[in-house]
Amino acid sequence: MPVFTYRAADRRGQTIDGVMEAVDARAVAEQLRKDSYYPIKVAPQSERASLLTLGGASSRVRQRDLMAMTQMLSAESLTVPSSNAARSFARRCSRT
Repeated sequence: MPVFTYRAADRRGQTIDGVMEAVDARAVAEQLRKDSYYPIKVAPQSERASLLTLGGASSRVRQRDLMAMTQMLSAESLTVPSSNAARSFARRCSRT
């Protein structure tokens, strides 16, 4: 499935950047709206970009973010689908 990068705003106007797998850009925008975000930009992620980037192709995942994601996924693995947990983590990272 294709991977898209996006920028969206919440109801307070704070923006988030993230990465999402979806059939097409329209599906990404629909999911963001379902999650109460307003899509600003949705674009296909380049083939060269690492799957571990958050917030753009040139940024890298910080070690503390990777540790936080691992702990969060471990704690939530029994109660939250992994796609929701990953989306939640991306939002948390984009706020820091």
